[in-house]
Amino acid sequence: MHEKSGRPALISFPFPGLFLVALALVLAVWGCQPAGDQPGGEKTRPPARFGESVKDAVAEALAPLENPVNIYLFSGGQGETDDRETRDLLELIAGASPKVSFSAFSLGEDSQAKEFFSNLGVSHGPAIRIQGEGRQPLFYLGLPERKELAPFLEGIALASGAPADLPAPVEDFLINLQEEVLIRIFTTPDCGYCPIPVNLAYSFASRSAKITSLVFGSHQFPKESQAFGVVTVPKIWVNDKVFVDGTAPSREMMAMTLVGMIRQALDESVPPGKFRVRIAN
Repeated sequence: MHEKSGRPALISFPFPGLFLVALALVLAVWGCQPAGDQPGGEKTRPPARFGESVKDAVAEALAPLENPVNIYLFSGGQGETDDRETRDLLELIAGASPKVSFSAFSLGEDSQAKEFFSNLGVSHGPAIRIQGEGRQPLFYLGLPERKELAPFLEGIALASGAPADLPAPVEDFLINLQEEVLIRIFTTPDCGYCPIPVNLAYSFASRSAKITSLVFGSHQFPKESQAFGVVTVPKIWVNDKVFVDGTAPSREMMAMTLVGMIRQALDESVPPGKFRVRIAN
């Protein structure tokens, strides 16, 4: 897939302190060993090895968590890649905070989960569900690595009760939202413009039980990326009807853009099909 960013943006993380420190350290030292050989000659990938600096960084990022968060990994299905790396990362995250628990399941054995993801057009793992107590679940499809890791950690913080930090008009809109909304965001590990839209999608879902937010790692889900016309990232779809390529120059403007997309997706006067939203300069 040809990868290029949507448009220049003034990138500012909503939780700039601990998460930027964590991300910097992760980018510096996170890596996996190459595949090794079993005695029988079969190639196997050993567990990912994380340095102490990575463990300390993730622990620092998760230290402010106030309420328990459960992370569920659903694996299996034809086309799955990076399952082992995803499992290792989630085990590291769970081990870094007493507030985080981790469980792994097979899509082949969990019929309810398989049906749920199938209804969303997802046929294989790795599929991650972030679940806070009494909160709308957040979803990540793929391996949240490199620049995808910071917004993933922010999603865990939101599930634990961290403030969404949204503009007042956006908060009012979400509180009064009465219809179901599905947000899909396609991203890549090296997309510098993706963290803000991803964080906003999670923030919207954390503030409204009517919103389901799915974040796709495009490299792990090439068929889904092709089906939704992903050429640049981030690519954002609302209710599989309205889409936008790229992001806005600021987090507040991007939040208002998402509200506008939701309004258009729910507007019955807007003709069905693929309606593209253009971000104003």
